[in-house]
Amino acid sequence: MPQSNSIVDRANGVIKRIINEAVKIYNNTKNVSTGKIPNNAVLFRQKEDIDDVKDNIKQKGLKPAPYHNSFKTNQHVRLRIPKSKLDKFDRDNWSNQEFIITRELIPTRKEK
Repeated sequence: MPQSNSIVDRANGVIKRIINEAVKIYNNTKNVSTGKIPNNAVLFRQKEDIDDVKDNIKQKGLKPAPYHNSFKTNQHVRLRIPKSKLDKFDRDNWSNQEFIITRELIPTRKEK
């Protein structure tokens, strides 16, 4: 069926052009973490340039927010349903039933 092959080939050509354009845009756009353009970063040969990139990554790296209890009394909440690796889209992330927080339990000592 030569006709169906030409349709697939045309679709593949469109997809390749879109991907090539996306890669070109990405490679010529300043990266937020490194502070450099990928096409220019490939040319780095001096240790100072590489150290500069490492420093930028360390400064701008995402740091986890400290845990704090943001729940308040009388707040409506739902429970998170844990998923296994095989439960992708066939199960809900949250319970359907709502619960109301009636009191807050404050730990008396730090646990290790």
